Amino acid sequence: MEAELIDLEAGRLLPARDQLDDLLDRAHDHAEELGCADAVTAVRDLSRATGAMWQRRMAASEGLERLVQSLIARFGDTGGRG
Repeated sequence: MEAELIDLEAGRLLPARDQLDDLLDRAHDHAEELGCADAVTAVRDLSRATGAMWQRRMAASEGLERLVQSLIARFGDTGGRG
């Protein structure tokens, strides 16, 4: 979400998060009509606190070893699903 993407209407690069916010704003009323406004809110929340952001914060505060241990605990046993 830190990237910049081409905004075809503006003809310039804009932050991806800003573009996503604009899209979600435009989709909100439709999502409410369809009963899925909570999903739109969840997407916005996810864009504010991505897994990469969490990993960087944890590595800075607790160190890389603790981060790796946490990731292994969370994702290490995939039950043979890769």
